[in-house]
Amino acid sequence: MKSTKYLIYLAVFSLLFSSACTDDDALDPTPIATNCKPIKFTDEEGVSLITYNQDKITSLKTQYYGIVTIEYHTSGATNGKPSKLTFSAGDQGAGHLEYTYNPQGKVSSSLFTSQELSEMLGGSFQSNFEYNGSGQISKVSRVIVFAGEPGEAPTAYPVGYSTYEYNAKGNVTLVKDYDDGESTPTTVNEITYDDKINATAQVENLLIGIPGLPPASPNNALTSVMKEGGTVNKSESYTNTYVYNSGGYPTKITRTPQQGTPNVTSIEYSCQ
Repeated sequence: MKSTKYLIYLAVFSLLFSSACTDDDALDPTPIATNCKPIKFTDEEGVSLITYNQDKITSLKTQYYGIVTIEYHTSGATNGKPSKLTFSAGDQGAGHLEYTYNPQGKVSSSLFTSQELSEMLGGSFQSNFEYNGSGQISKVSRVIVFAGEPGEAPTAYPVGYSTYEYNAKGNVTLVKDYDDGESTPTTVNEITYDDKINATAQVENLLIGIPGLPPASPNNALTSVMKEGGTVNKSESYTNTYVYNSGGYPTKITRTPQQGTPNVTSIEYSCQ
C-alpha cells in the first residue's frame, strides 16, 4: 500500500509543484509582479496549465491527470468551496475526487477514484480529516473502499494515517506516516521553508484529497528530509533552490535529491 501512496504523491509533485532560494532579476519574467496567479508549469515531465475564472481555478491540465475540471458549491457554509474534480485523458485514466464537508465548512472526507486505482487496488481511496485547535489539518486517515454487490453496502479497509505539525507561520514542518493500527511511524518527514509566497498553495488545497499529499503551506519548502526507521531515504530527501520574480514569487525551482538527478521546474504567472 505504501508504494501506491507514494506513486500518487510523486506524480502530483513531479508535474505541478516543487519547492527554495536565490534572487535573479535577470530571469524575472514579470518586472512588476503583484497578485500573481501561476498559469503554466514546465519540467522534464512536460507542461501543466491552470485556467481561472476570476480568482477560482476552473481547470488543470497535466500529463498524469489529464484535463481536470473543478466544480464548486454555490450556497451555504461550503459556498465557493470545491465539490468535485473530474479527471480525463490523463495517464491515470478517467476518475474523480469528491469532497464532503462538516457543518463548519471544513473538509471532513474525500473520495478519490481513478481507472488506475481500480486496476491496481480494485477500489477507491477515502480520506477522513481531523483538525487541531487552530483549525489546521492534524490527521488524515485513509481507507480503501470496495463496492459491494448489488443491494450490499461498500466495504472499507483501513490502510494507515498521517499526522501533521506546523510552525508559527502555518507551514507543515513534520509529517508522520503510520500503517493502520500502529503507533510507530513508518516514515518521518521534516521540512524547512523560506519566507516567500507559495504560489501553488491554491492548487495544493484543491488536491488535498489525493492520498499522500500534505496540507498546503503558505511558504516554499527549502529542505525535506525523509527518514524510514531512523534511516534517511536519500532519494526522497531533497533541497530546493529558487529564482524569484520582483514580487517574491518563484519562477524557477531546482529540486536536488540527496541521491538522484535534479529536477528543474519553471513557472509562468498572470500578474496584476
